[in-house]
Amino acid sequence: MKSRRQIVSGVVGGTAVFMLLFLGQAALLAGGLYSNSGQSLGGDNTYDVALGDVDGDNDLDAFAANFTNNRVWLNNGSGAFSNSGQTPGTQNSQGAALGDLDDDTDLDAFVANYGADNEVWLNNGSGTFTNLPQMMNPTANSLDVALGDVDGDNDLDAFVANDGLNEVWVNDGTAVFTLSQTLGGNDISHDVVLGDVDGDNDLDAYVANGSAGAEADELWLNNGGIFTASGQLLATSWNEGAALGDLDGDGDLDIFLATWIGADTVWLNQGGAQSGMTGEFSDSGQSLSGNGSMDVALVDLDYDNDLDAIVAKWTPNPDEIWLNDGSGNFTLATETLDTAATYAVAVGDFDGDFDDDLFFGNFGANGVWFRGGFGIPSAWFDVDARQNDAGDMVYPWAQVGPATLPIWLTFGPAGPVDVQARIEAANSVITQTIPFNAGQQTGTMTVANPQPVLSEAMTITLDAEPGTVGPSRRLHNPLHLTFVNAGAGDTICSLCFVDWLLKLLGFDTSFWMLHHLQLNDLRQSDSWNYYHALFNNNTSEVTTMMATKPTVLWTTFDALETWTPAIATTDVGGGGTITVTQGMADEAVAALTSIRDHASPSLAARIQLELDVLDVAGMAGLTIDEVMARVEERIQGQVYLPIVVKAE
Repeated sequence: MKSRRQIVSGVVGGTAVFMLLFLGQAALLAGGLYSNSGQSLGGDNTYDVALGDVDGDNDLDAFAANFTNNRVWLNNGSGAFSNSGQTPGTQNSQGAALGDLDDDTDLDAFVANYGADNEVWLNNGSGTFTNLPQMMNPTANSLDVALGDVDGDNDLDAFVANDGLNEVWVNDGTAVFTLSQTLGGNDISHDVVLGDVDGDNDLDAYVANGSAGAEADELWLNNGGIFTASGQLLATSWNEGAALGDLDGDGDLDIFLATWIGADTVWLNQGGAQSGMTGEFSDSGQSLSGNGSMDVALVDLDYDNDLDAIVAKWTPNPDEIWLNDGSGNFTLATETLDTAATYAVAVGDFDGDFDDDLFFGNFGANGVWFRGGFGIPSAWFDVDARQNDAGDMVYPWAQVGPATLPIWLTFGPAGPVDVQARIEAANSVITQTIPFNAGQQTGTMTVANPQPVLSEAMTITLDAEPGTVGPSRRLHNPLHLTFVNAGAGDTICSLCFVDWLLKLLGFDTSFWMLHHLQLNDLRQSDSWNYYHALFNNNTSEVTTMMATKPTVLWTTFDALETWTPAIATTDVGGGGTITVTQGMADEAVAALTSIRDHASPSLAARIQLELDVLDVAGMAGLTIDEVMARVEERIQGQVYLPIVVKAE
């Protein structure tokens, strides 16, 4: 299984988003609740964002429904999001919802597409999604979806809002959906939210409609899985978004509407404090904001035990915060949020400090805003570490001097915070305090190198001591530094050193080293001699490189891990017909390129010639036997004669 990198520095590709987080973070806005994290996520047109822990690491990730390619943004636990590289859906996706659709305890995705089949994407538990093909009305123009158990059978069903008839799709418990109802008329339904509005313990549906013709919204009441129209005339305008929540504190669900043309409105449920019929709604008479509202999320922003509103606005209007007085009356907060063309907003704790952060789905790059001043930032080591098989972050260190470890905070704290570093070695425990002032994000700690005969491991943990801000809290999973004597592992060749070092770092190196296998008659071939010479003649350089340049170590490990099963099968016989995958070719190129980029000029030139002549990238689609034949043929053709001296 591929180990998951923790990359928080500019060492390897794909780190720009993290550096934007750490370097682009402004100090907390004076008197404001939120500060821009500086992340610029993608460049797609995002219509909807669903939050959930899709990869099982106990933080909130984001599933973005986009105009063409949907994205899965993975959170590193401190609120830094990275693109998983997946495109779960390439249609015009307008809505997405996460939930356990197949009863395997992880979060799957239901995607609402405009002009194509809606889609179900099943999660493998680690955040990788696979489409479960099924026909779900490809002629429907779907704009949103909400998941909930509408028929009382303990699985998640789907209410789909369409440009036209809305649909209810019931789940059989295995993520296979069947159409059970079509509802409404020819209205354009932009949003749907589920909740028990009439107090009968099932999920009803509020549908936000809108067009230039000022269509009325619809409330559909559930009766045992069958929806019927409530008959109420609700909000005749162009509404793009709706949210259900108890806005006036009387125990029933009210409605906040985000309106494209006209003012946003609040509709109060007439049960409870209104002493009317539960499930019937009346306009509160408030005209909030102006045109251009696209979405709304409800959350208690000012900790006064009522629900406030975050409203997503279309450019050039900034997104807005509306504070609730507890009775359902809202006042605009004087704070400037994202000014991009925002279509969706989602709220959750991204950085682990127990408050609500914001994810804005924009036309263009998505943005993340952190709640500032309430809670503690998360601390991160600025090292190119890798998660080993025990779940620890590990980093090799083979330099004579002390290890200097830059530390980043995910945002500058509102007041002074001391980060306590606890350094545990074999026979000692040392603590070190790294002070951070208000707004400061960077600090440095040092760890003395014990200069071991073979190796010595240290474990470093970071804790915050925020004083009066709140209780102390563990900020980071332990980092394991392994100080190594690079020469100690240099017994045969540099690749043997890789195996030795990986064991020290806690990886399960159950694979065979590629060059140790008895490759039938290959062992005494010219290609075997070439590869043996390539590494052994440069052992000292490559050995030091492996220990001090983690990027080289990790990419070499990845290539060996990817190629070994195929080579091992070939070794025991009958495996020569195994086809080299694109991933295998890519990993081999990545490893050789990484070594080349850190090598001396002579070794770099040698590896570049190998990349050019052997055409490693073009090995995808060849069998192992064909790859070996290519190596033999090109070496026997004396392509390498200028740099390879064959033994007599």
